[in-house]
Amino acid sequence: MPAPAELPPWRADEKVVLRCRLLHTLGLVLGFFYRESAKAHDFSGSSQLTATPHVLALGTLFFLIVIVLDKQFALTSGRWFNAFFWTYNAGLVMTVARESAAAKQNAEHTVER
Repeated sequence: MPAPAELPPWRADEKVVLRCRLLHTLGLVLGFFYRESAKAHDFSGSSQLTATPHVLALGTLFFLIVIVLDKQFALTSGRWFNAFFWTYNAGLVMTVARESAAAKQNAEHTVER
């Protein structure tokens, strides 16, 4: 029986593609949740729910640009890429959390009026 082939080490460009896919899926799920929630509550007014565009624009589109730039300039092989990658993702999580909290607070004030 032949020995199983060893998996290649985790490459940084694969990490970027995976993160791009993850954020795209998350943005679509958030959009679907918002649409179905609005339907369920017969909501037809304007909303401050901005987490979905932030995830799609700052996550998916940004990492698609990083993928293209990586092919041209080998960004992922740079020594500071790992620090950039995790710092950017932490900032994206904080941005989405802030936007979600602001939308919830705005919804609570709208209900009270």
